[in-house]
Amino acid sequence: MINSFKIRYFLFLGLIVLTLSCTDKPSEKKSKIKTVTATSSEGFFYIDSVYEKDGKRYAVVDMIEYENKIDSSDHNKQNRIDLPNGYYIINKKVEPKEKIVSDSVTITMQTLNYDEYGNFKFNEKVNFNELMKTYNMPENNRYKHIPFKITFSNDRIISIAEIYIP
Repeated sequence: MINSFKIRYFLFLGLIVLTLSCTDKPSEKKSKIKTVTATSSEGFFYIDSVYEKDGKRYAVVDMIEYENKIDSSDHNKQNRIDLPNGYYIINKKVEPKEKIVSDSVTITMQTLNYDEYGNFKFNEKVNFNELMKTYNMPENNRYKHIPFKITFSNDRIISIAEIYIP
């Protein structure tokens, strides 16, 4: 009889706990997960200038388009550089924009230096100061007309790669 009473008592307590834990109120637990949206993009650009001001690095860039000659409906050859692979580069709208360059930017040049045989040193890694020095030399004005693939993260330039055009 005492065992039967214990069983009923524990069953009764179990039903009370179960009943109290089942409510129709939604849980008001706050999530501790913080959502951060990282924005990154890349594109082809002309670089008009690179400089340092007030301890920050900047590049003035102008977006260009890389298009297929066959698929293109724009046959305006005026601002267009034809490439040997059936594509061309065009700057439809000149809109230079000043962008901040990350302190950890990766810069890859294709035609900056030559080896002892007169060949370009392709995929040469340079730092921002070398790029800035190159852009400030009048004889290197050609770099303003060479396309670069630029990668952005949170609206800062994190990668600059010269596109080689034979």
